[in-house]
Amino acid sequence: MSHQHHFGKFHHIGEFLDYYKKWENNKQLDDLHTANEGNVTEQINALKKRGVTDVVEVEATIRQSFGDQHQHYQFYIQITKLVTPSNDKPINDDVNNCIQQQLNVFLAVRYGDNEGLSQPIQGGINPGDPLHLKGQWITAANAYSHNGDKMSVLHFTHHPIGFICTAQKCYS
Repeated sequence: MSHQHHFGKFHHIGEFLDYYKKWENNKQLDDLHTANEGNVTEQINALKKRGVTDVVEVEATIRQSFGDQHQHYQFYIQITKLVTPSNDKPINDDVNNCIQQQLNVFLAVRYGDNEGLSQPIQGGINPGDPLHLKGQWITAANAYSHNGDKMSVLHFTHHPIGFICTAQKCYS
């Protein structure tokens, strides 16, 4: 007699919990979208309320897309506005330098598991497209080089720290 425990269609409790977290996150985003009838500004404001310290919220434009790299979207973006600064002056100075100098910033957006966005982004991620982002900023001085270039990095643009909003939808 087998003593394996199954949880419905799931083989173990961890598999069920991962599925449930994704479902819950998708439901919250769907509820926001439905409640706001697609109003991205109201979705952004609702996501801002989740507030976390030492991160930045910015507006940006995609300069170059490197596509899907092992469940990460990778981009060079240009920051156009610092919406909510960090509590860390060197980070704010680096963001403002990127804005003034129109420097590339590396953006990697993880998806498809419980450590990133639960679902792929549906549209709005091509060169020239605007983004509204909240995530952890790594200054150029502290970042690894990307494609041979030393540049600032924005990451953790997902729950529990941040979000990414395209012109069509917000993801967390």
